[in-house]
Formats: sequence, C-alpha cells, structure tokens
Amino acid sequence: MVDSYSREHLMGYLNNPTRHGLWNLTITIDNPDAFHDGLVKRDSVFKDYPPLPSWLMGICLSQLATVIAGKEDPDASFMRRVGLIQDDVRYIRRSSSRRGFPSYAPRVKLSTRKKKTKESLYAQEIEKMRELFPGLRNVISDSGYDFLSTTKPRHFSLWLGSRKRNQIEVLSIDKHTLEDLQKMIALLISNAGTSSSNQLSKIYTPEYKMFIPYFHALFLASNSFSISDNPDITREINSALTEIFEGKPDGAIRCSGLAMDFLLEEVYETCFREKAPDKPLGELFESIRTKATQILEGDRPADSILPENEEFARLAEVIKVEGDSSAGACASAARFAIHQNKEISKRLEKIEHKLQIGKKSPHPFFSQSMLDSVYKATDLRNAGSHRGREELTPFHTAMCMRGVVNLLSWWESQRGDLPDWDADLKTIIKGLSQTGPSYHI
Repeated sequence: MVDSYSREHLMGYLNNPTRHGLWNLTITIDNPDAFHDGLVKRDSVFKDYPPLPSWLMGICLSQLATVIAGKEDPDASFMRRVGLIQDDVRYIRRSSSRRGFPSYAPRVKLSTRKKKTKESLYAQEIEKMRELFPGLRNVISDSGYDFLSTTKPRHFSLWLGSRKRNQIEVLSIDKHTLEDLQKMIALLISNAGTSSSNQLSKIYTPEYKMFIPYFHALFLASNSFSISDNPDITREINSALTEIFEGKPDGAIRCSGLAMDFLLEEVYETCFREKAPDKPLGELFESIRTKATQILEGDRPADSILPENEEFARLAEVIKVEGDSSAGACASAARFAIHQNKEISKRLEKIEHKLQIGKKSPHPFFSQSMLDSVYKATDLRNAGSHRGREELTPFHTAMCMRGVVNLLSWWESQRGDLPDWDADLKTIIKGLSQTGPSYHI
C-alpha cells in the first residue's frame, strides 16, 4: 500500500494540486427521503435539517467524531492552537460573504449527557469509526465539512457543492481514506433503512476544486515533517495556517509573502555570499536574475547592441548604461514619444527584441513553470497590499502559498544536486544555471 500521507506524496500534492489530482467518492442514495426519515426516526436532531444527503451525512459524521474525541491531547491542543478546531468564537456563519475558512455548515455541539445518548444510538458506527478513523475531528472548512486526524493521518472533505440532490461527494488526496470511508457511510445509510451505489475515481479539474484540501494537507505536512529548516520561514507558514483558519485570507497571503521574502534572502545570500538587498518581493526576485546573469555572462560586448538606424543609437546606449532595471522604462518612454510613426515603431520593436525588453529572457535558475508560480504568488502578495482590489479568497491564498512551497522544493533540490558549495562563486552560479531550470513543478 502506498502511503499518500508520506512526505513525497504530500509535497507532490502541495507543489501541483492539478497535476497530482484528488480522489473523488460519489455516493448516490437510492431514496433520499427514506434516508432522511430513517435518520429522524433514529435521532430526532435530524428533523431540524433539510433532507439533503450531503448535509445529513456531514452532521452524522460530525456527531460521531465529536463522540469519539477524547479529552485534550497534544494533537488536539496543537490543532486548536492553529485554529483548526471550531469553537464559539471561530464559528461564525459567513455564507453571505463566503470570506475565509470558518465553516458555513451546521456545527455539532454535544454535552456530556448527549454524548452518552449518541454512544447508545450509534454504537455500531462509533465502533467502526474508532477502528477506521482514530482521532478523527471535524475541522474548520470553507467547502462544507472537513475531517482530519493526526493520530492516523487522514483527511477528507465532504463537499456541499454537489449538483444532484441525492448525491454525496467526498474529496481526498488519498484513495485508501475514501475506501475506508465508503464502509463507514454504507453502514450509516444501511442503518437508516435505504441503500446506495458508489463511484471512486481520480479527478484533475476544475482547478479551484483541486485546491479545496490545500491548507489541511499543508497542516498534515507541517505536523509530520519539517517543511523548512529556516525558522523564519517555518514561523510564517504556521502563521499563514492560523490566519486562513481564522478566516483571514489577506493575513494568510501577507504571511506567505513574508515566507517567500525570507526564502529569497536565503537563496540570494547563499548563492552570492553577500547581504541580500532590502527590496520588495518582486524586485528581490529580479535581483537574483540580474546578478546571476551578470556573473554568468560578464559585461555585454559593445557590438552586441546593433541599432537598426542611427536615430536609435542613443536609445540603445542609454539602455546599455542604465541596465535591465530601467530598460523597460526607457523603451516605454520612447514608444510613447513615437507611437504615431508606425515605421519607427516597427524598428523599435526589433531593438526591444534584441535587448529582450518587454519579454523577459529565460531565468538562469528557474524553469518557466517555476517562474509562472512565483510571479503568480508575487502578484497575489501585491494585490493583498492594495485596497480597492478584488476580494481575495481561500483559493487565492492557496495559490500564493503554492508559490512558497514550489520555491522551497526547488531550493531543497538544488542544495542536494550541487556537490560542492565551497567552490568559487562563478562555479556555484554555473552549476545552478545547469540544474535549476530542469526542475519543473
């Protein structure tokens, strides 16, 4: 049996949820009304809820998880500390704005007396859950009901977005989790007096759905192994988890941006052996490109810039003197001044192409897939810093955190691939330029 909660598989999902995919369990109940009536007959609490199988199953599983939850243990304390376990303060119904991660599904609270009553009503199911899902807890979610255990690493999302009234849809990164859940749900449905059919398959789309369990998977990863040996990065990743589970996607994106800042500083200072410049995230990333290119290529030969016409000689010289950081501005200013002259504009485009302005040249360290991920994270970080932009969601936050995870994975692979970090600076940079771009997410 392949362990889907190993470091390899968790990081595989976190690096690229769309390529990794999710397991999807679809349960079709033959008679939804009979299912509801059977639950009401067995437990009167269900009379207050609509006869929607997804909601009813979420409540059933939440009740069972609440009953089997023991007294405070280290795992539960940690989960509560990062905001995973719901309490009266965190449980806020936000279905109107859908902002953040607090669940908009009904929350199950049971007194000691009610727990004993449930133990009697669901003795068979409780025994099965303790066997298959020890330590399972109903945790904060934005999709409906999410359940997670660190005792025996398990996670699944009972999604409330199913289009068909008689269906229950569950997502997980692990096939075996859903195979065990089938047994649990089949028992509940059978004891309610009806039957069902199941379909278990791997899905890879739509993209937003692939990111539903992202932060729960990140929590399991951070709880199982060290994602980074840099304490500053680890702190910001944990802070991002707390922020998103507290329903603050803006705060989570800010923490993700800080984690990437610390990581880029580590890359810069390790590669170039000097203090990283105090620059914003995007500029720091581009500084790595510029400095690496300068070390690899040295000064650009004077005859490498050949203007098409004398009137462009001065422009080319200005761009050459000012360097890459001002090249785009120079070209933009020139284009604005001569935009009415189509012939000159065409010639300018040729010069821009030679100078690689407007379209960035390949990065000496990163593949295009890595660049796309980092740029996306940088854009989201910038969006989180400005007012008046579109509201950020948990999906945006996951996309931003994915950029951090991608960069962490790239850096880990490079530190392992380069045999001699004590070599001279140019040898190190040349080595990274050979191994770095071959790393794809």
